[in-house]
Amino acid sequence: VGTTYKLSCAPGYEVIGTRGNGTRGKPSEEMVCPESLQWPEDLWCQDVDDCAGLKHGCGAMGVCMDLVNGYDCNCERGYPRRRSHDGEIVCGEALSTKILCGGHTCGAYGICIDLHGNISEFESWPTDAQNRTHKTIKDWHLAYRCECVDGFYDNGEECVPHNCGTRVDGLGL
Repeated sequence: VGTTYKLSCAPGYEVIGTRGNGTRGKPSEEMVCPESLQWPEDLWCQDVDDCAGLKHGCGAMGVCMDLVNGYDCNCERGYPRRRSHDGEIVCGEALSTKILCGGHTCGAYGICIDLHGNISEFESWPTDAQNRTHKTIKDWHLAYRCECVDGFYDNGEECVPHNCGTRVDGLGL
């Protein structure tokens, strides 16, 4: 009783708790053993997803690979890896990233498939191109589709994680 337990995570990891009492995202956390001799929550270290916070998401032609304490971009063949103006890794030359998919990326978890001249009813169109009455040649460059990694899907703009919702145990086990 009264003993302090401290969990310190290695670089690239964060503390996660079963009750979510503000422990998410900290490099360490302390708990004091209560009179009940039952720890108030279980704590563990979890790898930080370094891809989630990327502004450019590796560009239209790259998929992010989360590493321990960092990330790397897996670039499509023929698209070189480079640093953007803000230091992020991006796949493709600066000019090509503005042309491909109309400058759109699918986020860190997908590749943008440019459908220039190959549009179908099932493809993503940015909102400003939704009005079919004014499709012109200049609008064709806006057609794209996101090809997402496992566990993610194309929501029409980017690759987002599948969310199965909160798990509920009807028996309380």
